[in-house]
Amino acid sequence: MIASPGLRAFVWIMAILALLGNCTVVVITSRYLYSVRHKKNASSIAAINNILIINLAIADFMMGLCLIIIGVKSVQFSGQYCLRDRPWRASSACNAIGVITTLSSEASVLTLICLTSYRLYGVFRPFKSRDMQVRWVFVWISITWLVSLLIALLPISRALAPQMVTDMLIPSTPYFKTGSVKLFELHQYALRLTALRSISRHLFVPTDWHDLVHFINDKFPDKAFKPLGFHGFYSANGVCMPKFYRLHGDGPDFNIYSSVVITFNFIALLFILASYIAIYKHSTKSNHVRNKAQSGNKTMQRKISILIATDFCCWLPICIMTFLSMSGMVIPSYAYAFSAIILLPINSALNPIIYSNTLPIVITFIRQLRGKVAAIQQLANQPSTEQTLVRSQVTSTV
Repeated sequence: MIASPGLRAFVWIMAILALLGNCTVVVITSRYLYSVRHKKNASSIAAINNILIINLAIADFMMGLCLIIIGVKSVQFSGQYCLRDRPWRASSACNAIGVITTLSSEASVLTLICLTSYRLYGVFRPFKSRDMQVRWVFVWISITWLVSLLIALLPISRALAPQMVTDMLIPSTPYFKTGSVKLFELHQYALRLTALRSISRHLFVPTDWHDLVHFINDKFPDKAFKPLGFHGFYSANGVCMPKFYRLHGDGPDFNIYSSVVITFNFIALLFILASYIAIYKHSTKSNHVRNKAQSGNKTMQRKISILIATDFCCWLPICIMTFLSMSGMVIPSYAYAFSAIILLPINSALNPIIYSNTLPIVITFIRQLRGKVAAIQQLANQPSTEQTLVRSQVTSTV
């Protein structure tokens, strides 16, 4: 399922980081919101930012769950994956992983857009942003998840099946040489059956997967077979991640869905980059106190640098490979596993560190814990009072 030992190890590393990091963010941020919910002087700006951060953590947590499932399945199929490849990729579990992965990544991107837009609005309209009602953030979150769910479900929808489904898994049958059939082959099979049975040539033979299967079952029940599953957008590889670009060995067709999604994510990346640069420049100009400006600018600059670096590491290589694929270039096969296992989960693992104050809290907790452990070890290494008295008496007697 995952041939490279390094990638197999990386799946578990990214999964653990995404799960633990985002769980910590949700718990700490929720406790903060719960503690200030009744305070009259509580800032609505902080509340909106923290609610968006929780939403971002939930989206990234879902990516960690998918990586855990992939890691478990990789261990389960180890040594026998060739026998399970087609049934696994045609299973509903594989499609579910693909849907959740796309839902997670798109919800994360849209939440970052909301978070960036609100911070940009707060910098340039500080007084108006303070009067914004907290209930509006739930409207944004609802739209974010609805749009993300629509994007995630489109590849497995019946409307896009002719473009998204590459082949159908079928039981052993004398009518086809292999255990799978492509749409063109199934259509030709239906046409030949129609001609052999002397059915009117004016009879319409459908060109859709589901309509073709229904047509054959209805008109030729003795020649029909039950589909075992479909291989499509989410099942191009055993890790069941979305395939946004054409790989070596794929057909010449390139689906519009991938180009639209990647173009949108690329524009979102540019928007986030431009927004944080504008925030940094505006904050630098508006800070009149030199010492505060220096410390604030360094913190802001460091945060912006990390934001830009992680966003570019995640989406820029995928966008470039997709655009190259759109121009006709064929991407090597190993690029798919690399982008699915390493590039896509980067933001899910690092967003909790960047977009919240969880890391300083965790570091402080670890330091306190280390201090307590050191104190306990010091007490354990020190001799007890009774042992000290006995030793002193023995020494005086001698």
